[in-house]
Amino acid sequence: MPKMICLVAMVFAILSLNACNGSTSDELLESSIIPTPARPARTSNNPPGLISMDADMFHTCAIARGKVYCWGANQDGQTNVPEGLKNPMQVTTGYNFSCAITDDGVICWGGGRGVYSGPAMRNPTRIDASIWQTCATTDDGLVCWGQSVFDPIYNTPLPDEVSLGGYNGCVIAGNKVHCWGQFLEQSPEFKNPKQISVGPFGMCAISDEGLKCSREIPSYLPPEVLSARQVSVGTHATCAIVTSGVICWGSVGGYRRDR
Repeated sequence: MPKMICLVAMVFAILSLNACNGSTSDELLESSIIPTPARPARTSNNPPGLISMDADMFHTCAIARGKVYCWGANQDGQTNVPEGLKNPMQVTTGYNFSCAITDDGVICWGGGRGVYSGPAMRNPTRIDASIWQTCATTDDGLVCWGQSVFDPIYNTPLPDEVSLGGYNGCVIAGNKVHCWGQFLEQSPEFKNPKQISVGPFGMCAISDEGLKCSREIPSYLPPEVLSARQVSVGTHATCAIVTSGVICWGSVGGYRRDR
């Protein structure tokens, strides 16, 4: 979903801990305060214990040291993390809700449209949210809930990964990318896709052929982006993690390279 601007700003903040008056990443997460650094720093390591992070337009959640931390807008309780979440493994954020995969299954909190009330899921492994809808990959296929704005149909074979963005969605299933929605009916072919990211106007995937995006994503990319390790598509910008750091392109501030 359109989370890139907040997400990249938070990544830069976490990676620039030396500019935060000596604060550690643990202290920043505990206080739910992420200061904006004057300049992003280069690093080859993740903050201690950080295993998952997701940002919506107005709030962000992260998993570190076995706990879920959320901060930002809280009009519907989307940053009020429930007590006692057992071994959270992935977190995702919607417009006014948050969800996490835990040892007890999928747990959601916040606005009613995003809170799951269906039958217990069998072995949820991946989860993603978009505005008021959420989807999770399970042993029974793709399970979605919330305000239905599209109907995913790709459950044969079972999907391994899911990504939602606006009125669009994609899954990796059977070693192929399958997409649906307002802008993704004609997504490109990918050889052995490994990771996907969907925005409200397009999608990108990393495969054996490198980074490739749908026609809605600008194609004027520097060569090193083709070997990106991870990509995230937002409303007006796309960012990729490469060997030298983070590279972003799009209509927000134009091309930007941060090392």
